[in-house]
Amino acid sequence: MRTLGGRIRNNAKCEEPWAPILEHIDQSFDQWQRTNPTINGKKLIAQWNTGGRTEFLAMVQGMPDGVEHRLEKRVQAFIWEMENKPQVGMKTLQMPKEQGGIGLIDIKARNEAQNLMWTKSYLKFSEDRPTWTYLADELILQATTSAAQVEDDTKINYFLQTWAVNTDRNSKLPEDLTQML
Repeated sequence: MRTLGGRIRNNAKCEEPWAPILEHIDQSFDQWQRTNPTINGKKLIAQWNTGGRTEFLAMVQGMPDGVEHRLEKRVQAFIWEMENKPQVGMKTLQMPKEQGGIGLIDIKARNEAQNLMWTKSYLKFSEDRPTWTYLADELILQATTSAAQVEDDTKINYFLQTWAVNTDRNSKLPEDLTQML
């Protein structure tokens, strides 16, 4: 089921909703490449094309590492017109102009910032705490390792206490909660 652009269902593959978006990004880059934009033009196109098309879904669905890596490679290929050896590294291009870069979008940093905002929202303990955080508390509680010998009713918050949660590949936690932890 698709709700507000995010896919909601059991056993969903994390990369599945990203396929059409990556295809649109590729098509757009191909069209723009034919116009021979300058490096600053390419920067603006990359910001709009990758940042604009991915921000909402990355926020509601999370962006898998594989998709993040493919997007960075696509931006690099667009900037350097498919050259195998880029003339300037991506980290340099992502720096502000004052530091020698062009301020190119850093998808990884943007996604980390979004994850931090989710964590900030999770750590609210006021009356306006989001509803999803109560469900997250229960899921985290259920993923507690057996080595953590703490009674369930004394576990309040993973970030404020010292009990272990299983976050490896075999964990039953959703991927976005695993990333948050």
